[in-house]
Amino acid sequence: MKKSIPILLLMMQPLFAFWSSSPKSNIPVSREATILEHTNSAEVLVKATGYADEVEELDTDLKRAALWHLLFGGTDPIIKQESEKMSFKPHAESFFNTKTVQTFIPWMAEKITAQRKIETEEENKSIKRVRSLKINKNMVRGWLVKKGIIPDQSELLEEMGTPFIMVLPDAPKGENPLDVFATNKLASHSAGAMESFLTARQYEVVIPRAMNEIDQLVDLQGENKGIEEDLSYKLSLSIGADVYITFSGTVDRVGNTHKASVVIKAYETTTGRALGTETGYSKDRPVQTKQKVLVEEAVNDAMEKVLSRLTQYWKKDQEKGLQYKVVLKLSPEWNEDQRENITDGLEDILEEAFPKNKEIVSTDKTMDYIVWAHRSEYKRASKIYRKLKKEFGKRVSGGKISKISTNKKLIILKVKLAN
Repeated sequence: MKKSIPILLLMMQPLFAFWSSSPKSNIPVSREATILEHTNSAEVLVKATGYADEVEELDTDLKRAALWHLLFGGTDPIIKQESEKMSFKPHAESFFNTKTVQTFIPWMAEKITAQRKIETEEENKSIKRVRSLKINKNMVRGWLVKKGIIPDQSELLEEMGTPFIMVLPDAPKGENPLDVFATNKLASHSAGAMESFLTARQYEVVIPRAMNEIDQLVDLQGENKGIEEDLSYKLSLSIGADVYITFSGTVDRVGNTHKASVVIKAYETTTGRALGTETGYSKDRPVQTKQKVLVEEAVNDAMEKVLSRLTQYWKKDQEKGLQYKVVLKLSPEWNEDQRENITDGLEDILEEAFPKNKEIVSTDKTMDYIVWAHRSEYKRASKIYRKLKKEFGKRVSGGKISKISTNKKLIILKVKLAN
């Protein structure tokens, strides 16, 4: 009987081991990584550090570290909102699973940048390895969207009414930006690289070179038919986009290398709101490298950051409401008392219809406001015009509102005496 006890304990050891042990976590030990460049609209080159106690586990950890940095590190992580971070937690082990990680990484450098043993008491950190690899950022986003962790960008764009974007060189004041394209081949190539980046991300792109030709055609047709130039249409055509992006850049030589830098600025066309400013850099390349290649590298680097800014603004607009710029031109026919009565009435109407608003300018000739309106009620500028016209007609006697121009988020109205 006594001999059977050790045998029983021996049989139970695997069971005890099962209860006492837990599966090894997929969460990276290292959080050290740096984005080297955005090689194209889909892929990013990252230098990552991995830690482990076994050499065979180093590459796995550095791949996970690179992905962790893409999700949460740097100035433009994929996951920004606290709600998104909370949504990711239950999926973390699955995301960092070895097989899943490998699907995101199309390439890893054969050469190991650095590797050494380190003295530390921390678990799984006795060996350190540094290596470069590429991550398909679009595939990472797709995985997160599928799990409901981040919103689908295509759905976000659809909700916002797919924004039209125009790319223009940053020309000196008083000069036509389109003239720069004719004289500067690098500027034209830069614009093409940006437009390609945008279309790859499903944005609608307005090509200003083509618009200029349409503009000239309209003028010619008008002259042939004896029609006066339609300034409102000209304004609408010249704006032509919800967002315009300006850029400037240089290619500098240092010793036997060239390096390009590009400054990209994005603005909301009709409100003038600055949406993002970023500088992108190419790698230091041999002087034999074509400048167009350097420019493309710098453009990819900056555009990724600028589009991240745009997405954040549109997310906020979904919550707070779309921004519209309302400009009211007051008729000079009224005396001072009448004008004060009119402006007071307009201010009350704007306050009640659009509780979130900002006064830009208010004079005896012009009232300039930014108003926030929810897309469910005011998805077009014309709806805001009809709302103001209706309320003004009901509440202010002796005057009426007429439309000068409504273009995307810019509404220019005239307030005059009623006939």
